[in-house]
Amino acid sequence: MRPGATKVAKTRFTAHVTSKLLSKARGAVHSLANLPVRLTLSELVETAMRRELQRLRKRHIRGQSFVRRRSKLRPGRPLENHNC
Repeated sequence: MRPGATKVAKTRFTAHVTSKLLSKARGAVHSLANLPVRLTLSELVETAMRRELQRLRKRHIRGQSFVRRRSKLRPGRPLENHNC
């Protein structure tokens, strides 16, 4: 654990990405796995998700928080949004 970091429970999830993207991510982690960075694939994914969520909040809902979901996401293809 990094200095000053607090331990937070983590949850495993599955995501489907292209082989090329996963290969690039693994290459970055491999290159930065030693001191001083010590990057892990989980850290890379978590950082990317945080940044993208922040960008989406700023772009689509003026920086406000997303509504808390009350049910599980439905599996399958995303619903089409005709308002975009």
